[in-house]
Amino acid sequence: MKKIILLFAVLSTSVLSAQDYSSLIKSYLTNNRSTDIKVSSQSFSKSMDLDNVYVTQLHEGIEIANTSSSFAVKNGAVVNANITFEKNIAAKVTSVNPSITPQSAITKAITALNIPAPQGLELLEQEGPHSYKFSKGEISLENITVKLKYQPTNDRLVLAWEVGIYLLDGSHHYLAMVNAITGDLVFTY
Repeated sequence: MKKIILLFAVLSTSVLSAQDYSSLIKSYLTNNRSTDIKVSSQSFSKSMDLDNVYVTQLHEGIEIANTSSSFAVKNGAVVNANITFEKNIAAKVTSVNPSITPQSAITKAITALNIPAPQGLELLEQEGPHSYKFSKGEISLENITVKLKYQPTNDRLVLAWEVGIYLLDGSHHYLAMVNAITGDLVFTY
């Protein structure tokens, strides 16, 4: 019986500590900063006795690449923040609707990266309104992922498909940003 009570206490504490910090962080963000965010992860630091919350900036529900920001939350208040958000988003956005499909983005990425054409490529799952999982296509060790994002480029936010390909020989794990309007390779991680 004591073990059951202990287990219940541990589980209750875990559930209580996992909070939704979106509202708190949105209220913290002021001074021309976007409050369109999603919490990407959070964890409790026992040594600092606070929650570390990581958020990503969005524009009209689409993630903006390289905007992961961290917030230290203690006793219901933000006590420290490292914010890497884009400012003046509306002036920087080049487009809001893609012209090429996720599958076309894969083709454009492999062509630009000199990767052989995939074989038997098929859509396995749509993981959200802007996120897709394709089969390995005999070119990748893992399923090929395609996500619609904004890529910061020369003081602009270019709508791009992020194509994730892990080459069969394990030599590269590409994240290729393909312009969702023109199909040009914008950036490669």
